[in-house]
Amino acid sequence: MTQTEKIGFGKNMLELVEKESAVLERAGYNPGEIHAILTEKYEKASEANARQEEMKRASKQQTEETVALTDDLYRTASGYLDAAIAAAGKGSEAAKNFQRLRSRVRAPGEGEAPEDEGSVQGGTP
Repeated sequence: MTQTEKIGFGKNMLELVEKESAVLERAGYNPGEIHAILTEKYEKASEANARQEEMKRASKQQTEETVALTDDLYRTASGYLDAAIAAAGKGSEAAKNFQRLRSRVRAPGEGEAPEDEGSVQGGTP
């Protein structure tokens, strides 16, 4: 049973207790107490569910924003890398070192310090 179904079931049970309180009393139950217990639990569950749904919406929005910003960062950095390669002279040793940046991002061991690759301004190692 889903959370929504459980909350709906709880609400339906509250309505049933109100409607059939006489039946419950004849059977020895206290419908007022049952109703109070169910009401408290229903309200807490409903409020928690509403908070969770809001958090899901916020999380989805945050994910979309993060994806857009990281994509923008990558495209900008990639453009500058292309410019650096061109500035170093395509095919030069410095340019080859610059080109390794993209490969290194996808390679295992991300975060390792690069070997001596020269400067971004086109210098040689």
